Amino acid sequence: MNRLSIPLLAIVLTVCGAVPVTAQHEASTSAECEGKATIYAAPSYADFVFETQIEGASFEEAMAAALSFQDRVRDILAQRELPLISVEPATPAIPDLPDNLVVVSSTARLGLAGLGSGAGADLEFARICDAVAAAAGELQAAVAGPIILPGDREALIRSAVSTAMENAFPVCDALALSLKSSVYAVESVRVKDV
Repeated sequence: MNRLSIPLLAIVLTVCGAVPVTAQHEASTSAECEGKATIYAAPSYADFVFETQIEGASFEEAMAAALSFQDRVRDILAQRELPLISVEPATPAIPDLPDNLVVVSSTARLGLAGLGSGAGADLEFARICDAVAAAAGELQAAVAGPIILPGDREALIRSAVSTAMENAFPVCDALALSLKSSVYAVESVRVKDV
């Protein structure tokens, strides 16, 4: 994966399945086999977290300004014609009483599904990141991200588990053959890492 290209999501799973292997004239035996799978998907969303500290003459004044931060984030991103899906605010916090300071953040989710792939998509993603950085400057806020997300993470995980099980089967089957037996069933599947 090229570092400058739009990041593709990789979900790597390790699946262990205990597979009963029966030797002739002996009780049922089980073996544990491991399979791994990596599933790639184009990103659907990018989250950017904007955070700032707002100071006022009083906590009430600072909190009033903090409560409008989400709307300011939405307005500034919309002005920059970004593929804005949503802006989710976090509850403003008062970190220390004597300072009349309120910390506020909002997470902006931008759509990436229409970017496609290749150099044009890379340039468009770079333009989006430049616009987000400029918006953070205008908001006088720090920005974290992008946090790249798939459209349906659970479906990708299910697909990866299925592929990892398929990858584990040949090892179990070879083990069973070496014992002059065969694989009858998968007793359990344990996902070790996602």
